[in-house]
Amino acid sequence: MSKAVRQTDKPGFAGRLDYAQTLAILESGDEVAQLTLAENPNAPGEALYYLARHGTAKVRTAVAQNDSTPAQADSILSEDDQEEVRAELARRIHRLLPHLSQGAKAQLREQAIAIVQALADDQTVRVRALLAEAVKTTPDPARAGPAACARSCIFGLRADPGIFAPPQ
Repeated sequence: MSKAVRQTDKPGFAGRLDYAQTLAILESGDEVAQLTLAENPNAPGEALYYLARHGTAKVRTAVAQNDSTPAQADSILSEDDQEEVRAELARRIHRLLPHLSQGAKAQLREQAIAIVQALADDQTVRVRALLAEAVKTTPDPARAGPAACARSCIFGLRADPGIFAPPQ
C-alpha cells in the first residue's frame, strides 16, 4: 500500500491531495482509499468523475453524497444501475436544491434540470419519492428552476413551457 493511500485512511482526512497522490489512489484499486477520496470534500472533480464511472457501488454511493461532485458526474450517477447510488444522489439534490437557484449559473441550472429529470423518470419509487420530497420542501418553488422542472416531471404539471414537456 502506498504512502498516499495510507495517508487517506486517517480518520477525518479532508486535505487537498496533490495529483500524484490522487492518481496513486485511483490506480491502486484499494476500495478503502477510493472511498475516503470519494468522501473528501476537497477531492478534485476529475477524480470524483472517474470514481463515478469506475468505482465500486460503495464508492459511487459516496461520490453521490459528496457536495463537491461535479454535475457531469451527477449525470452518470443519475443513470447508475444501483438504486442506492441514485437514492443518495436524490438525497444530495434534496439538500442542495433550495440553494441552487440563488445565483446559480445558467449552465449549472441546465445540468441540474437534466439530472432532476432523469431522477424523476427513475423506475424506482424510492428515488422518485426522495426527489419529490426535495421538490416539496423547496422554499420558493416559483423561482427554483430545477424544482419547478422536477415538479413538472413528477406531478405531470407544466412549470414553464420553455423548459420541457412532462413525460408521456
